[in-house]
Amino acid sequence: MKDEIDVARLISLAKKPFPPIEMDFYGKIRVKIRELNRMIEEAEKDGDDEKKQELGREKENIIKYGYKIYNKRMRSLMVQISKKLAGGSSDLSQFTEEERELFEEICDRITEKRSEILEGMRDIVHKKKFEVKKETDEKETKETPAEPEKREGEKERKKSLIPVKMLSDEAFVGLDGHYFYPKKGDVLHIPKKMADILVKGKYAERIEVR
Repeated sequence: MKDEIDVARLISLAKKPFPPIEMDFYGKIRVKIRELNRMIEEAEKDGDDEKKQELGREKENIIKYGYKIYNKRMRSLMVQISKKLAGGSSDLSQFTEEERELFEEICDRITEKRSEILEGMRDIVHKKKFEVKKETDEKETKETPAEPEKREGEKERKKSLIPVKMLSDEAFVGLDGHYFYPKKGDVLHIPKKMADILVKGKYAERIEVR
């Protein structure tokens, strides 16, 4: 039979970059191994060592090439996972139901873990911002005559910043090399060039100031 599980067929499939298998392939592998285990037990009861060894070798090869097929297909599945996590579309039409379930579980877990990591990084960034603000406040109490001019220059610089509303939680690197870890819905005031990049990439939208 075309879809029968035997060593010759598995060896042939394992040679292909993306082994094509039927939707119930893994179930058939499990059934075949259980069947071989039963036959090995019967051969042992009958005292037929030659048949027992032959069946044992067949079982080992079924498992060996079954894993090779699985690993090759997992490499292809990881490509589809990377596409989805990058915001692209994934094609799972050639994958079995079990592989699709694994796809969803991995994507969910990575997304969940990414949120935890970035949330922790945001906490660090917010803490540093608070410390910087505290230092600034302390310095302003000891202001020198030249500092009012600097502050005026800072006000002018802020006026040139563009307000944008973030459409995602994606972290990004600013033009000055600093990392930003915004949350979806956050409003940032950033240089026009950086704002244009984020808006073009659909990571943010401009806020019209009236």
